Amino acid sequence: MIRIFAKMKKNMGFIILIFFLLFLQAVCDLSLPEYTSKIVDTGIQQKGIEDAVPEKMRASARDALLILSDNKGKSHGALYN
Repeated sequence: MIRIFAKMKKNMGFIILIFFLLFLQAVCDLSLPEYTSKIVDTGIQQKGIEDAVPEKMRASARDALLILSDNKGKSHGALYN
């Protein structure tokens, strides 16, 4: 057993590199389902739109949406910039 460790001591850098690469491979393999899920959910189902509610909207887009709304007389200025 001592002889094995003595020979391994010469190649300790390679052994550490092998363990690091195996760890990196495991992390990549475990994160792959999450990336696939994001591609399917956001990219395919929602056509690339992450959030349906816009943070800012042009006045022309707001006016186009208000034409379709029943609440034409109410003020919506706080949401739209």
